[in-house]
Amino acid sequence: MLKLHLFKLHTKLQEPLSISFHTWYYSENILVQLEKDGLIGLGEAAPFEPITGDSYEDVVAQGKALGGSIPCDPARDTPEALHEFLHAHCSSKTLQAAIDFAYHDL
Repeated sequence: MLKLHLFKLHTKLQEPLSISFHTWYYSENILVQLEKDGLIGLGEAAPFEPITGDSYEDVVAQGKALGGSIPCDPARDTPEALHEFLHAHCSSKTLQAAIDFAYHDL
């Protein structure tokens, strides 16, 4: 069982970043920490509703719905097993990506 922790990264950009319909002055990303037997894996993703379909609030709600743990172990379970769990229990693509990155890091 992996312990799941979510953190908000709020970083001021050195210069504004603009695309056709939005300008960012800050980056608001989700940092995921997975912990198992004293080891920690980190993953990060950026929710932006017009692109990912997820808001920051959606990602946090999905993380809370997972109950703070994930029943996979990178020492025994393949990334595909993690993906199956996430597709069944988490609709947030942003959170799925951040957890996947942390799983691979762990």
